[in-house]
Amino acid sequence: AFEGPKLPEWPETMAGAMARYSESFQRLPSRFPRGNILVVSHGDAVAQFVSMTHKISKELVYQVPYCAVASANLRQKQGATGLPEWIEGDTTLSEDILILQD
Repeated sequence: AFEGPKLPEWPETMAGAMARYSESFQRLPSRFPRGNILVVSHGDAVAQFVSMTHKISKELVYQVPYCAVASANLRQKQGATGLPEWIEGDTTLSEDILILQD
């Protein structure tokens, strides 16, 4: 039986998809606290990851072409859980991902 998060209802709204992507990206560090994490996805999910790790609006992530790459680093969170979290702004983007200035 599938034990992961509930699958989305179709058709899914863009807002619903963005919320689902964010929840998934937030869960990854606690599920895989050691080593590297590789996510292969489509442009909207990559744009949401860039938006989340840069703390900017997704609307500012203007272009994510085919084969674009975004990578981010994790750090140990201070506090009760001690789980790793994404480091804000510590993201490497391939040159072809365009971010608009706000």
